[in-house]
Amino acid sequence: MLKSKNKEIYLEVNDDALLLAVAQASEEGCIVESIERIPSNDQAALIQALKTATRTKENTYFQAVCSVYPKERLLRRTGIDLKRLRDGGQIAQALKEDLEIDPGQYSLCLLSPKDGRDLDPTSDTDREVLLCGAPTAAINQVQEHLLGLEVYPTRLEIGTVAHLGALCEYLRAAKIEEPALVLEVDQNLTGAYIVSAQGVELSRLIHFGVESMIPIVQKELSLKDEDSTRRLFFSGSFDFSGMGPVLLRRLFRDLQSSLGFHEVQTGQSVVHFFCTRIPGGLGWFQPVVAEGLGLKLLKPDYNLWLQTARIQFADPTMAQSVDANSQGLLALMGRYDHGTHEKN
Repeated sequence: MLKSKNKEIYLEVNDDALLLAVAQASEEGCIVESIERIPSNDQAALIQALKTATRTKENTYFQAVCSVYPKERLLRRTGIDLKRLRDGGQIAQALKEDLEIDPGQYSLCLLSPKDGRDLDPTSDTDREVLLCGAPTAAINQVQEHLLGLEVYPTRLEIGTVAHLGALCEYLRAAKIEEPALVLEVDQNLTGAYIVSAQGVELSRLIHFGVESMIPIVQKELSLKDEDSTRRLFFSGSFDFSGMGPVLLRRLFRDLQSSLGFHEVQTGQSVVHFFCTRIPGGLGWFQPVVAEGLGLKLLKPDYNLWLQTARIQFADPTMAQSVDANSQGLLALMGRYDHGTHEKN
């Protein structure tokens, strides 16, 4: 049985936690009643939170708008001749040649890098596109995981897309003209994106993640094994800022290459830096990256961020708890009016 949607439920599922929000829709946008952070492996806590928020006692599936981060997800800005895609028989060949992926194994869509709208190969003439998707098997696995949490997704989004879109909207509203480097750090991979008020300008996947730093920490501190190293690394009790440039040397090299390529292609230097998700215990990461690359750490005005997304809180004091780790969930909830910023 499905629980009828008297309230809107939003759920972000990432490696670190489950972020749950309950909201009411209004003409002004979205009114948030509660936000809760739940350990990613605590299914019972999530179900209890859902029952409490919706005042439900019986066992049921809860309908929710979900944001997920499937493994091997793909978000790549690339040049594709849409004319080639108008012939359905050429789609597979074009994607294999241009992107070196097997489209038969992926669920994919084409988005505009300017505003995130769906592109139609039969009518659009854009030469630059955002290819968004993930292996179909990974998406099926995510859906099974959600059903195991007693959540029925009414909408399923790759969280990266929603977050980058919200950030571009914020840059427009804040009238920040210079591009920003945005990192999304996972266990073994880092998504690097250059965004501006004009949209997503560059995307790159770097084979370097949180786990890549563990062997370096172990060597630098002469620790006996990886388990003890990992506990120390994520404990937050040791300041790794001084060691940061050593830990991130390979990441810096790849990022500097991307920044240089972007400047050559556009004539614009990237000025700002922002990290969409900061792994637990790694509070030193953002300032070390910003300093190492000579970028300004972007510190969003969250009041403007919420206003841009047309999000309000039933209890205004809840806005004080908004931080980088809750922005992905808020991005999923946002309602945007393109062009409003220019009019205002």
